[in-house]
Amino acid sequence: MTENPTSSDSPFGSLDYRAIFHGATSVALIVIDTDDLVILETNTAADRLYGFDPGELPGTSVLRLSIDPDRTRSILKQACEGYQDISQRRIHLKKDGTPFPVTVSTSVSTIQGKLVVCKFVQDASGIERTERELIRSDQRFRAVADYTYDWESWLDTTGSPVWVNPAVMRFTGYSAEECLKMADYPFELIATEFVSKVKEIIGQALRGSTGNDVEFQVRHKDGSSKWIAVSWQPLRDDRNVQIGVRMSMRDIDQRKAMERQVQLYASELEKLAETRARRIIKLEQEKAHIEKLASLGELAASVAHEISNPLAGIKNALRLVIDSTPEETDSAELLKLVDQEIVRITALLRQMYQLYRPRTEQPKPIDIDSILREILLLNDGARAAKNLKITFENQPGPFKPVLPEFEFRQVMQNLLANAIEASQESGAIEIRCDRPASGEFVIEMLDHGHGIAPEIAHQIFEPFFTTKATPGKSGSGLGLAITRSLVLAMGGTIKVQSTVGGGTTFVLTYSAPKSPDQTSAYTVERA
Repeated sequence: MTENPTSSDSPFGSLDYRAIFHGATSVALIVIDTDDLVILETNTAADRLYGFDPGELPGTSVLRLSIDPDRTRSILKQACEGYQDISQRRIHLKKDGTPFPVTVSTSVSTIQGKLVVCKFVQDASGIERTERELIRSDQRFRAVADYTYDWESWLDTTGSPVWVNPAVMRFTGYSAEECLKMADYPFELIATEFVSKVKEIIGQALRGSTGNDVEFQVRHKDGSSKWIAVSWQPLRDDRNVQIGVRMSMRDIDQRKAMERQVQLYASELEKLAETRARRIIKLEQEKAHIEKLASLGELAASVAHEISNPLAGIKNALRLVIDSTPEETDSAELLKLVDQEIVRITALLRQMYQLYRPRTEQPKPIDIDSILREILLLNDGARAAKNLKITFENQPGPFKPVLPEFEFRQVMQNLLANAIEASQESGAIEIRCDRPASGEFVIEMLDHGHGIAPEIAHQIFEPFFTTKATPGKSGSGLGLAITRSLVLAMGGTIKVQSTVGGGTTFVLTYSAPKSPDQTSAYTVERA
């Protein structure tokens, strides 16, 4: 614990309410660690009240301020257990050992995961002197109480005001004379939501009860409000007959402001902790996904490598058999089918190897317009078979993207093939290249096909996951997994947005391009 009460090492950090904490002049504030009762922080008023130098109290036991350490331990334990009615008059010790009366209230908070008790201490010497004078005579009581710092009131047995001290002006903006003329004192000064509470307090007091430190708000003449805490006791004459009620209100506005800031700080810490926890969970999920893809990719590459060589030998041997078999025989047709299946297996192995193969091509400025024209030309047969309209728009940009061209072509080919297959007859596919304000390079490929169901959208980039395992369709489930792997290897991201029956959009984002670029737009459709 630092000795500097304004240090950033303080449990309160550097939030705005520290100014309230250290600026409170009428209330001594002490923050205590509930584990070992060590003082964590005090304000200037506390140092002054107990006669210590600034920074001298933090790090010491709070018990050194108490004339009865066991009672102090009990009070702090009650506070930690949620007991609220523990504000009371106590005798504390100054630094030089001089005892003096104080009024103590407590508030329990959690700061940075630690349970602490905030003690709010006020010198009660003046109040005790006032009480002694009250016993001697009513006149003496009034003479002294008129100069009491707290707001004092004397009500008769009907609840009507007999006397109000001038301190009411500081609390409410109304003079004592104005208060005595009010038809419904003190309720005209009480915030509406607390009127019933104060009525109950006065009712209890008129029935002879005593109470302390009940909090409510009063309305100021200027429209503002202030928090106060009231203590009350019955007034009795020489025959012990109750002749009225004494109410003493003290200003706790600074304390309440500090409590609100402490609660706000605790709430903010909880929000930060929740946000961090969610982020950690997300990162762990992403890490697990990447590790899974890496393992699958490594396995796929190993399997593909081990199978490719013997498969090539089988294909060459089969070619010799086919060449020596007359075409008019039944065997020739069967051998051709076997050859086609070997070609299909070879293509599948090539896809599996791509899941893990390292990128060998160096990035370079690429011409998006030329690449897209060539890819569209290669897929023109599939496009024409469905009578599709494909539009490409390259938005203005001062630079060409710098990417590995071979991998980029593979990504665009995979996405376009998917879009064509997902599209309906006479449908449309839109390809857009954009340069947002962030300086990134974004490509969107949008189809108007059947879309992707929400329950499987998160699986489409998983290796071997396919929606084409139905009659009339075929797919290895590697196309989008390879596409995602290539995009990540190029330092980009890929996202999917889809609505069932409304089509699907794949969004590719790459870092800022570095080379001059051109802008173009064109449409491909059946003539």
